[in-house]
Amino acid sequence: MLITLVRSQLRTFVRDRPAFVLALVMPSFMAIFFGFIINTDAKPLKLGVVQLVGSETSEAITTALEDTKQIRVIRLKTESEARARIEDGAIGSALLIPDVSKPATLTILYDEKSIENLQRAAGAVDAFLQRYNLQLAGAEETLKLKVQGLRADSRLGSYDSVLPFILIFGVLMTAMGGLATRIVTQREAGIFKRLSATPLKPMDYLLSEVIARLFIALLQIAIVLGIGIFAYDATVAGNVGWIFLMAVIATLAFAGIGVVVASLSPSPEAVGGVTGGLTVLMVILGGPTTEIFPAAVKKIAEFLPMGPVQSGIRHVILDGTSPFGLDVSTLVLALWTILPVLLAARLFHFSPPLKSSRGARGT
Repeated sequence: MLITLVRSQLRTFVRDRPAFVLALVMPSFMAIFFGFIINTDAKPLKLGVVQLVGSETSEAITTALEDTKQIRVIRLKTESEARARIEDGAIGSALLIPDVSKPATLTILYDEKSIENLQRAAGAVDAFLQRYNLQLAGAEETLKLKVQGLRADSRLGSYDSVLPFILIFGVLMTAMGGLATRIVTQREAGIFKRLSATPLKPMDYLLSEVIARLFIALLQIAIVLGIGIFAYDATVAGNVGWIFLMAVIATLAFAGIGVVVASLSPSPEAVGGVTGGLTVLMVILGGPTTEIFPAAVKKIAEFLPMGPVQSGIRHVILDGTSPFGLDVSTLVLALWTILPVLLAARLFHFSPPLKSSRGARGT
């Protein structure tokens, strides 16, 4: 029975052109649009270079990097200046050249929020060092490279940084707004009244809707990830499976909220206004521009479901770590996953909101 219901819901979704466009085409458009706007490969990478000890060799390294088309070398005087430039967001990485008259290790400082800067800078510098060491045939490898990450306070500007928001935006629209609107529309059309005369239980219908939305969410994630990775060379440092798991959690949380709103809304107009307001709130407070808000506002955003979900996906994409940790965000995410689902199961009925509440009191 449940499998049949899920298939029916998916067929209905495919036939509903506006819903199909909103759920699949819109996230894909956003992924392409952001990639076109950001276009991380359009401009040379800004690389600060600091010669800690001036010499012919260090100057040769700097000059060779200046001849690289993919890199725009910015000569800096001190390490502290390089760190300040990275933390201010003026440059993405900096190369520290020590005394290279003897075997030495060059250091790359980089902004931890922008891993692609490290990849491009380290690749170019490492290629040069390999050529330089080969010139000293038979000699000990004299120059090595190490990297050191910094956490910049500037706004996120790379495709990798906005990808978590693009991934979860489609899930938000489909699982919350789309499901809430569908429930109220079917209730107003009298479909629920006819279903109430059948053996079908409200929970079976609701479960089939949520499972169908889950399939759609996973498809959305796969499409957007594919566009990001293959079209814009997005970097996913961690296990992609964690991202799909976060999509499942987000679907449950947003679907639960959508069902609660639909169960309490007396009309399609009302449900549209409430879900629209919630969507705007979550997009603004949970989107990539959160850093511009005061500390108090950012603290509130941490307790909305959009924040922990995005934070978890961001950890997977940028840091390559698990989205879960022993912190407040994991607890907040667990509560948003469980409580709306339980509340939705309590409130959802085939009858309108007022009748539902009377029926609940009479049972």
